[in-house]
Amino acid sequence: MKFLNIFLIHSLIFINLESSFIYKKNIEQFIYQYPATKVIQCTHNYRFSYPEFPLYQTYKAKRFPNEGMHTDIFILEVPHGLAHIHPYGFVFINNIFIKETQLKDLDPFKEYEVIKVPELNNVKNVAGRVLVLNHLYSYNYGLFILDVLSSLALIEMHKVEYDYVWIPYNKEFIKEALDIWGIDSSKIIPLEHGQALQADTIIVPTNISQNPEVYSNANYYPDFLLKYVREKMLEGVQKKNIQMDFPEKIFISRKDASASRKIPNEDEVFALFEPLGYQRFEFSKFSMAEKIAVTHHAKSIVTFMGSGSTNILFASSDIKFYEIHQNWVEATFYFIAKSLGFHYDCMNDSTYLDLCTGMPWSQGRPLNIQVVKEFIKNHPEL
Repeated sequence: MKFLNIFLIHSLIFINLESSFIYKKNIEQFIYQYPATKVIQCTHNYRFSYPEFPLYQTYKAKRFPNEGMHTDIFILEVPHGLAHIHPYGFVFINNIFIKETQLKDLDPFKEYEVIKVPELNNVKNVAGRVLVLNHLYSYNYGLFILDVLSSLALIEMHKVEYDYVWIPYNKEFIKEALDIWGIDSSKIIPLEHGQALQADTIIVPTNISQNPEVYSNANYYPDFLLKYVREKMLEGVQKKNIQMDFPEKIFISRKDASASRKIPNEDEVFALFEPLGYQRFEFSKFSMAEKIAVTHHAKSIVTFMGSGSTNILFASSDIKFYEIHQNWVEATFYFIAKSLGFHYDCMNDSTYLDLCTGMPWSQGRPLNIQVVKEFIKNHPEL
């Protein structure tokens, strides 16, 4: 009897110790531990193939391969699940980090096998089905539109019902996007890092842009998700009945960007496009619905690579899209343009260092005016 008591005490200590750690497991291992979990496989060996990105083609294999395989995407429904958001933004389900939710090479474990569970105070209990949608960089306009809304599209396409959506809600553009999408605000639970939530069912999709083959310079999105987000948002904006002037040629400014992303000689650059009929827009001064409407009505767009490029998703099918690469080289928006069948061209004032390190947070540098003049000279259709 004494031996049995000692055994039970040690067992309880072990259980408590186990519950204070987070383990990394793949979906198969997660299901083995929680067999009541329902798994919906959304894609299987889904390939992508685009024309080659026009810059730095020598380095395409490592930086932006134009052909490959999307990582399979799943939706998990976990009965009586506990979800909590790591202070940095990772989503843990029942104290497990599901490997398929990992974004590229961003791993909370690094060289460790387990990590300690943060203190879970004030766990929110919710009766019903809760959809958990987060991204490490949800505060970024482009990544919210392309990753988070694509995850929402995945849920709708598979007709997964939910009572609430636990989603970042701390930026005006996020609130506008969800309103345009048509989500009832009463169904939204604002998500912040460090929170925990217990529900009758936790619903979580795996990452839709995950691609372990890619080192840094491209994000890849299944074309069917991009098209769904595009049509859903355009339909929502149409219901808003936006009344404003819609110029055919627009130049997306970076004057409203952070100091490190401003272009010191932007006025000089725009002065070369203004005589061609371009109007300059600081998109931060417009609502999301207005930005989408302006983009959709344009016939020609010039933009610096960055958040402004995200709006190509909402352009008209006959758009001529010109992207300026400087300080930062990325093929994401080129591949999006090609997946939607849009015309794309780029103006390049980047360096090999920009390609290898990406300097989006460094001090902004002037754009080489000669590069701009040469580009305009060689593109009379501008």
